[in-house]
Amino acid sequence: MRAFTLTEPWATLVMIGAKSIETRGWATTYRGPLAIHAAKGMPSWAIDLIREDGAIRDALLDAVPEVVRAADIATRHADVMAGTRGRVLCRCFLGPCIPTDNFSRPHLWVRAPEMSQRIETERHFGDFSPGRYAWMLGSVMPIVDPPLIRGALGLWDWDGGTP
Repeated sequence: MRAFTLTEPWATLVMIGAKSIETRGWATTYRGPLAIHAAKGMPSWAIDLIREDGAIRDALLDAVPEVVRAADIATRHADVMAGTRGRVLCRCFLGPCIPTDNFSRPHLWVRAPEMSQRIETERHFGDFSPGRYAWMLGSVMPIVDPPLIRGALGLWDWDGGTP
């Protein structure tokens, strides 16, 4: 199976269904099953983003235990993410890879109010700058007891087990 490593919190956002479009500076012709791996490292800017971005914090509340209140997540989140880093969190299906320029034409995407809100959420969680690509992810299935493995840059092969 092909796999892809994402920095946290983006891997968890995919796993919980809050993010279904991954934006990249490069296109891929691959379509099919894809494992989402959370990078082992977490740069300080990503931790700061979690602390400062209410939309990301709110979305992540679905991924943390109920005992973690919204007020606690900013100070405790780095520890919560430690449990996901370095693990294959979910399997999904990689569908079309669309130039992000297409997302600047709302008439192509806005068919209903709920779709409009979804696209705005996706814009918030990704980089839709011109010249980039939107990788459409669907059929997300979280992995129970996700294995701890080493990731890689780009698309890489994962045999479904642990090293």
